[in-house]
Amino acid sequence: MFFYILYSSCVFCPRDLPRNYSTALLQNADHSANFPSRDPTTPSFGTYLSLFECRRTCLFCLRNSPSLHPVELFQLMTLCCHRNASIKSIDNFRILGTVPGIYGPSSTPVSLRSTIVRGPSVTAIPGAQLSDKEQKILFGKRDSAEIHHHPLVPPSDEADISPSRHYVDLTSPKKTLFLYQSAVSFPYLTSGKNICDYGILCGDCNLHMRWEENRWTNEQLVRRSNGLDPSATMRVRDHINGLRRKGCITYSVSEDAKKDGEEIIEKCQKLKEQLGERDEPREGHSSPPPEGSVAFKPGMSIQEHRKVHARELLPKEEREYRLKMKARPVAPPQPTHAT
Repeated sequence: MFFYILYSSCVFCPRDLPRNYSTALLQNADHSANFPSRDPTTPSFGTYLSLFECRRTCLFCLRNSPSLHPVELFQLMTLCCHRNASIKSIDNFRILGTVPGIYGPSSTPVSLRSTIVRGPSVTAIPGAQLSDKEQKILFGKRDSAEIHHHPLVPPSDEADISPSRHYVDLTSPKKTLFLYQSAVSFPYLTSGKNICDYGILCGDCNLHMRWEENRWTNEQLVRRSNGLDPSATMRVRDHINGLRRKGCITYSVSEDAKKDGEEIIEKCQKLKEQLGERDEPREGHSSPPPEGSVAFKPGMSIQEHRKVHARELLPKEEREYRLKMKARPVAPPQPTHAT
């Protein structure tokens, strides 16, 4: 598994690696069906550690990946007590005990301890099929609309991209807090073993995300005042979801981490050639994604990414908005550490 030792790659991101290569690397394939294949990406720079099985995750997957869906142990035991239960014995499952503290972007205090399990890691008895209740508890309720969230933005500050007026978010705040309780910041030690890179978010990407979300919120107010439907279309949801994902991308700061990422990409390309695999364009795209898009290259440094923003042409209103926000004492969401 030298890929994850040499480079701090998120295990739960949709991957653009050779099929045989990724299959050989990932001993546990339960997370392979994480995000829909609508927007496959290369693995992101994972600067957090999921404590369920001590695997790296990026900021976006920490909050949005179905593969990290938490389940309380007492719920799992309740399912196993049923006569026709399809779940194996819970003796071999990895359980995680949470500790009291303050978690989440809203700084929510948690005073109770809980014991949780990563739902998708639970396996069924060979030949048995999970019931609807078991699937809902282990994998979460599947919404009709795909809505992602920025893990550092409080829910009250996010734009409403619901598919209908009476849409209800099925994710409970309690389980959302479990996601923050089940991970820790985990820097990347470069191959030279002399630099720890915590990564850093792009302030301009986050400001662009906030600008677009505010613009959509204002449009909803106009629609409501005119008696029109304020619900978000699939095109709007895809646009906002893409911006939230892009705002979560963590970039390396040190040159050593950048070089490690470039070496890994070169090895992956050589291995693809040996396996006879070709890079196929994404669905709906006839050419590779442009530089600066969500499908960025692993190991991309923040200095290299800022060149993308230096070339972009912004409307006057958005440019003034960014200058105004940058002049405020509170900066856009950033990780706790940046080295």
